[in-house]
Amino acid sequence: MNALKRILIALLILSMLCLPLTACKKDGDEAAGTEAPTAEPSGDGGLLDEPIVLCDTKQSYYRLVRSSTSPAVVGDAVTAIMSYPAENGTKNMKLSWGSDKNAAEEAEILVGLTNRPESLAVLQSINHDDFAIRLQNGKIVIAAQTPERIAQAAEYFCENLLQIRTNSNGQKELVYLGDYTYTGSVQYLFNKQDELKNYTIVYKKDSEILKESAEIFQKNIKENYGVDLPVVDDTAPETACEFLIGNVNRPLAKEYLEKEEAKQPLVCLTVVKEKKLLLGSVQDELIAFMIESFCQKYMSPEYSFLIHLPASLEEIGSAFQFADSTQLAEGANLRVMSF
Repeated sequence: MNALKRILIALLILSMLCLPLTACKKDGDEAAGTEAPTAEPSGDGGLLDEPIVLCDTKQSYYRLVRSSTSPAVVGDAVTAIMSYPAENGTKNMKLSWGSDKNAAEEAEILVGLTNRPESLAVLQSINHDDFAIRLQNGKIVIAAQTPERIAQAAEYFCENLLQIRTNSNGQKELVYLGDYTYTGSVQYLFNKQDELKNYTIVYKKDSEILKESAEIFQKNIKENYGVDLPVVDDTAPETACEFLIGNVNRPLAKEYLEKEEAKQPLVCLTVVKEKKLLLGSVQDELIAFMIESFCQKYMSPEYSFLIHLPASLEEIGSAFQFADSTQLAEGANLRVMSF
């Protein structure tokens, strides 16, 4: 968006600050908890007939590998795994490590989203709220699509799938015992069944602001996930999978944006329902801010090739605090927060 439009939007927002933002909150209407469930040992896995020796007191046979651009949580996971021998009484035993910029080796432990095909294969086999620890083409893959699950996967790996044993020669060695897959309870819009490429971005016809916002959204998705989605106006036939940008001519937009709460000044809302996403406001000028907030909140390509968006979601808030808006439980009444 060019500088002039940004100035006009800022003036619009400032002009509305003096208008009241009322709140309607029904008794007993509380926000749903968003804390992720803990990873208890309740998934699928299996012990290997013969554990794999990762290292001994003489050398490291497997190398820990993470992405060269991996976030801090992946680095913490690698550190925790490397610390396992010392924390379990064997300080002279160390796993080697490196980034995925180095040439691939046959014996690797891949942590998080790396450029190795084995990482992608395991990630594509699990849903967004899961994690997996799996032997894949001779490599051990520790994979998850959110930072919380990466941390839990590393913890489970250390506590349940690593062991220091003494071999027949009396030498201590670190071994990998077997695979494990944790199945989470949170349902996401995108997972191994529902692909991003099936979606279309829809904006309101004759609105240059919304068209430009839709194209910004398209660019963000392409840059982060390599998928170039079509952008159409709302005179195009409705399809099952759509990203709705603004007050478009679609039933979902009408359902939510015609509510009295949604018509108040500076109000923005995000709705995910029946495979559609609505980034909505009755004021077209606010949509660009919503898209920026949405991308920061739900796009994490450093962890996953998917947008981590719950399958059912209602958020509503002001243009200034939209990123911290309240999440409502499925079936809860839509409400505006007081600020």
